[in-house]
Amino acid sequence: MVNLTFSIGKFRAKDKTAPVFKIIRLCTLVCFHKNDKLLFPRTGIVDTGAYFSLIPKNIWKEIDAKVISKDESIQGINLKPECAIPASLATVKCRLVDESGNSMKSLNIIAYLADSNKVPLLLGFASLLSEFEVVFNCKTNKAYIKKA
Repeated sequence: MVNLTFSIGKFRAKDKTAPVFKIIRLCTLVCFHKNDKLLFPRTGIVDTGAYFSLIPKNIWKEIDAKVISKDESIQGINLKPECAIPASLATVKCRLVDESGNSMKSLNIIAYLADSNKVPLLLGFASLLSEFEVVFNCKTNKAYIKKA
Protein backbone atom coordinates (compact mmCIF):
# COMPACT_ATOMS: atom_id res chain seq x y z
CA MET A 1 0.00 0.00 0.00
CA VAL A 2 1.17 3.51 -0.85
CA ASN A 3 -0.25 6.49 0.99
CA LEU A 4 -1.54 9.40 -1.07
CA THR A 5 -1.80 13.02 0.00
CA PHE A 6 -4.17 15.89 -0.59
CA SER A 7 -3.00 19.22 -1.96
CA ILE A 8 -5.32 22.05 -1.04
CA GLY A 9 -5.32 25.38 -2.81
CA LYS A 10 -7.63 28.25 -3.64
CA PHE A 11 -9.23 29.46 -6.83
CA ARG A 12 -10.32 33.06 -7.27
CA ALA A 13 -12.26 34.20 -10.31
CA LYS A 14 -11.19 37.32 -12.17
CA ASP A 15 -14.23 39.00 -10.66
CA LYS A 16 -12.85 39.72 -7.18
CA THR A 17 -16.39 39.89 -5.77
CA ALA A 18 -16.93 36.19 -6.58
CA PRO A 19 -16.36 33.69 -3.77
CA VAL A 20 -13.01 31.96 -3.33
CA PHE A 21 -13.23 28.22 -3.97
CA LYS A 22 -11.18 25.51 -2.31
CA ILE A 23 -9.37 23.19 -4.74
CA ILE A 24 -8.44 19.71 -3.51
CA ARG A 25 -6.10 17.51 -5.52
CA LEU A 26 -5.19 13.89 -4.81
CA CYS A 27 -1.40 13.50 -5.13
CA THR A 28 1.23 10.79 -5.08
CA LEU A 29 4.98 10.53 -5.40
CA VAL A 30 6.20 8.83 -8.54
CA CYS A 31 9.70 7.68 -9.46
CA PHE A 32 10.52 7.25 -13.13
CA HIS A 33 13.10 4.85 -14.54
CA LYS A 34 16.29 5.86 -16.29
CA ASN A 35 18.69 3.09 -17.35
CA ASP A 36 16.97 0.61 -14.96
CA LYS A 37 17.46 2.95 -12.00
CA LEU A 38 14.77 4.88 -10.16
CA LEU A 39 15.07 8.65 -10.25
CA PHE A 40 14.11 10.82 -7.29
CA PRO A 41 10.36 11.10 -6.70
CA ARG A 42 8.20 13.78 -8.27
CA THR A 43 4.77 14.82 -7.04
CA GLY A 44 2.00 13.93 -9.47
CA ILE A 45 -1.73 14.54 -9.46
CA VAL A 46 -3.87 11.41 -9.49
CA ASP A 47 -6.33 12.30 -12.25
CA THR A 48 -9.27 9.92 -12.10
CA GLY A 49 -10.81 11.70 -15.10
CA ALA A 50 -7.84 11.18 -17.42
CA TYR A 51 -7.23 8.02 -19.40
CA PHE A 52 -3.56 8.66 -20.25
CA SER A 53 -0.97 10.19 -17.99
CA LEU A 54 0.67 13.52 -18.87
CA ILE A 55 4.35 14.29 -18.32
CA PRO A 56 5.90 17.76 -18.68
CA LYS A 57 8.96 18.15 -20.90
CA ASN A 58 11.42 18.83 -18.05
CA ILE A 59 10.61 15.40 -16.60
CA TRP A 60 10.34 13.23 -19.71
CA LYS A 61 13.61 14.56 -21.12
CA GLU A 62 15.33 12.93 -18.11
CA ILE A 63 13.64 9.49 -18.17
CA ASP A 64 13.43 6.42 -20.38
CA ALA A 65 10.47 6.76 -22.75
CA LYS A 66 9.48 4.63 -25.73
CA VAL A 67 7.61 6.82 -28.18
CA ILE A 68 4.59 5.16 -29.78
CA SER A 69 3.39 8.10 -31.85
CA LYS A 70 4.77 11.57 -32.52
CA ASP A 71 2.85 14.65 -33.61
CA GLU A 72 -0.04 14.10 -31.23
CA SER A 73 -1.74 16.90 -29.35
CA ILE A 74 -3.53 17.30 -26.06
CA GLN A 75 -6.75 19.24 -25.89
CA GLY A 76 -8.81 20.05 -22.87
CA ILE A 77 -12.12 21.80 -22.58
CA ASN A 78 -11.14 24.39 -25.21
CA LEU A 79 -11.03 22.64 -28.59
CA LYS A 80 -9.52 25.53 -30.53
CA PRO A 81 -6.42 24.33 -32.43
CA GLU A 82 -4.32 27.16 -30.99
CA CYS A 83 -5.05 25.84 -27.48
CA ALA A 84 -3.74 22.33 -28.20
CA ILE A 85 -0.45 21.26 -26.62
CA PRO A 86 1.92 19.35 -28.93
CA ALA A 87 2.93 15.98 -27.50
CA SER A 88 4.06 12.47 -28.26
CA LEU A 89 2.40 9.31 -26.99
CA ALA A 90 4.80 6.96 -25.22
CA THR A 91 5.24 4.23 -22.66
CA VAL A 92 7.33 4.99 -19.59
CA LYS A 93 8.28 2.93 -16.58
CA CYS A 94 7.52 4.28 -13.13
CA ARG A 95 6.84 3.32 -9.53
CA LEU A 96 4.53 4.93 -6.98
CA VAL A 97 6.11 5.59 -3.59
CA ASP A 98 5.25 7.48 -0.42
CA GLU A 99 7.16 9.44 2.21
CA SER A 100 7.18 6.43 4.57
CA GLY A 101 9.18 4.34 2.10
CA ASN A 102 6.28 2.21 0.83
CA SER A 103 6.23 1.47 -2.88
CA MET A 104 4.30 -0.42 -5.53
CA LYS A 105 5.85 -2.56 -8.24
CA SER A 106 7.16 -0.75 -11.30
CA LEU A 107 4.75 -0.45 -14.20
CA ASN A 108 4.86 0.58 -17.81
CA ILE A 109 2.29 3.34 -18.27
CA ILE A 110 0.94 5.13 -21.32
CA ALA A 111 1.59 8.86 -21.23
CA TYR A 112 1.52 11.97 -23.31
CA LEU A 113 4.94 13.61 -23.34
CA ALA A 114 4.05 17.28 -23.51
CA ASP A 115 6.24 19.61 -25.51
CA SER A 116 5.85 22.11 -22.69
CA ASN A 117 6.67 22.57 -19.02
CA LYS A 118 3.42 24.47 -18.47
CA VAL A 119 1.47 21.30 -17.70
CA PRO A 120 1.27 19.34 -14.44
CA LEU A 121 2.40 15.76 -13.96
CA LEU A 122 -0.88 13.83 -14.19
CA LEU A 123 -1.34 10.13 -13.55
CA GLY A 124 -4.31 8.70 -15.44
CA PHE A 125 -6.10 5.36 -15.55
CA ALA A 126 -4.42 3.62 -18.50
CA SER A 127 -1.91 1.04 -17.29
CA LEU A 128 -1.69 2.66 -13.85
CA LEU A 129 -4.85 3.35 -11.94
CA SER A 130 -6.59 0.43 -13.68
CA GLU A 131 -4.12 -1.87 -11.87
CA PHE A 132 -4.76 -0.59 -8.34
CA GLU A 133 -7.52 0.11 -5.88
CA VAL A 134 -7.64 3.81 -5.07
CA VAL A 135 -9.26 4.84 -1.77
CA PHE A 136 -9.61 8.42 -0.60
CA ASN A 137 -11.67 10.35 1.89
CA CYS A 138 -11.07 14.10 2.08
CA LYS A 139 -13.00 14.50 5.33
CA THR A 140 -10.74 12.07 7.21
CA ASN A 141 -7.60 13.07 5.25
CA LYS A 142 -6.90 9.41 4.44
CA ALA A 143 -5.95 8.22 0.98
CA TYR A 144 -4.01 5.26 -0.36
CA ILE A 145 -3.50 3.04 -3.36
CA LYS A 146 -3.00 -0.71 -3.22
CA LYS A 147 -2.91 -3.71 -5.51
CA ALA A 148 -6.48 -4.60 -6.45
